[in-house]
Amino acid sequence: MSAADPTTIRFKVCLARRAGPTRGLTLEEGERPAAEAPAGRMARVTRLLVQAHYFQRLLDRGEAKDLADLARRYGVSRARVTQIMDLLLLAPDIQEALLLLPTTAKGPDPVTALDLRRVGRSAKWTEQRTEWGRVADVT
Repeated sequence: MSAADPTTIRFKVCLARRAGPTRGLTLEEGERPAAEAPAGRMARVTRLLVQAHYFQRLLDRGEAKDLADLARRYGVSRARVTQIMDLLLLAPDIQEALLLLPTTAKGPDPVTALDLRRVGRSAKWTEQRTEWGRVADVT
């Protein structure tokens, strides 16, 4: 075999994070192990926030004409679509906290849509954060 002959070597690698004092990224041989699904269910308000972002993306891309179009498409009232879309008016850090809520194994969710309506009453993020602090302290 000469240097001009092409040689191809194939193997699978995955990018992995190292923890501890030598933390960083490494390449490891083999496929990435499947992530274990967390036990329990995602909070309803988390699902609603994700749905609000999805609805907004449909509107931004022109795939949905308006909120009434979304309501018809998904079989809910226009008022319900408005309630869902109002979650996008929450302060970014509150939205992040909703997305990071722990799963619930049994019993009621730690935060309800009614809690969020109270938080979102004000357009001022500082006031929302104050009310969110009250809601989050209860959970």
